[in-house]
Amino acid sequence: MLELQNLPDFIKLEISKSDLLDFARVLAQELHRPSALPNPETREIVDLSEAVAITGLARPTLYTLTSRRGIPHFKRGKKLYFRRSELEAWLFTNRCKPLARSKRKPSCSGKKRRAPWTVLKFAESACP
Repeated sequence: MLELQNLPDFIKLEISKSDLLDFARVLAQELHRPSALPNPETREIVDLSEAVAITGLARPTLYTLTSRRGIPHFKRGKKLYFRRSELEAWLFTNRCKPLARSKRKPSCSGKKRRAPWTVLKFAESACP
């Protein structure tokens, strides 16, 4: 590749006005193309307001999750930042799988619910 630093000192470069204008037009066309501008939806690093939009969670909920280290994040000074890919992966970690041909609703918490009568039996047996 030819670089200006490697050229001898006695070579003189001549650029005409029309060449500069053509270059400026091409450059302006390249900058006005939609793909040349950064798209906010494709940025990998997002701030708190964009994380709210991605996750659908409220700001206080995200603050709570970050303070408990329940969601992947990092800080720069007082600002919180998130990676879009990590947020999307975090959203799918607790995904509920649908039950096949069952009338029962799927449980997302993973905890087994006790039948109401077993709770009553336990409460009655605990009393003297």
